[in-house]
Amino acid sequence: MKDFKDKSALSDGKFLINLCSTIEERYVNWDLLTPGETDEDKCLNAKYGITLARKLEAIVFCVWEDMVNCNAKQNLIMYSTLCDIAETYGKKKE
Repeated sequence: MKDFKDKSALSDGKFLINLCSTIEERYVNWDLLTPGETDEDKCLNAKYGITLARKLEAIVFCVWEDMVNCNAKQNLIMYSTLCDIAETYGKKKE
């Protein structure tokens, strides 16, 4: 990922799902992940990624279109929130 506008890395939704799986792998059902090649696949992955973030108790201010269109500000908020949650999960496991 070059930056939060990098469509090649972020628009298919896989980065968000992978990030959520690093926090809590048990929440991710990998059978629901699509290849992310078509617009519909990207939409499904982004929606699933947001669902996972909410399951991790993230406060989500964005919609799936922000993820697919790589809205840099919304991506920054989402990934910052998930990084904070990851730190909290790490402390719980210790």
